[in-house]
Amino acid sequence: MQTILILLGVWILINVLFVLIMIAPRRPPLAPVRIEQNGYPYEE
Repeated sequence: MQTILILLGVWILINVLFVLIMIAPRRPPLAPVRIEQNGYPYEE
């Protein structure tokens, strides 16, 4: 029974990490774009 719970726990952790890795790249690009947009007026 413990082995089944351990395997389920590890499998869930791997799934969560995979989902975070897939979702993470989509969010950060929004921040740099805002920084660049705010940066251009100061450069001009």
